[in-house]
Amino acid sequence: MKVLHLRMILNALAMVVSAAGAAMLVPAAYSLLKTPNEAWVFWLPGVIAAAIGIVLYYPTRRQPRSYVSRQSMFLMVVVCWLGVVLVGALPFILSGFMDPVDAFFNSMAGFTTTGGATVTPEELPPALLLWRSLSQWIGA
Repeated sequence: MKVLHLRMILNALAMVVSAAGAAMLVPAAYSLLKTPNEAWVFWLPGVIAAAIGIVLYYPTRRQPRSYVSRQSMFLMVVVCWLGVVLVGALPFILSGFMDPVDAFFNSMAGFTTTGGATVTPEELPPALLLWRSLSQWIGA
């Protein structure tokens, strides 16, 4: 009988989302230097993502010592990718630069490093360009 290990899946999601939130604080600090009135675009989702990650992590930190099914592993990968991409799309949406669909697509392109972004680097403000570069570096 195959069992889904939801605790393990949520634990992985918590770690990935909190890491993405922590990574968002780098362009937030850069944005404070360049355009202080737009720094909230990174601080707000970064802190929220880190808080969600911490809240999810502590109740799920005990890992079962049993076999993890293939279905659990596949679901873990899908949930983690979707979680980090959704968090990564928030700065694009909050800045008003992109609608949610374009932001999701560009975030997915950044984290998967496919190069399929719909905007050129010249079109992005400096802080968003830094976030896009960081998301590609994280995804690599």
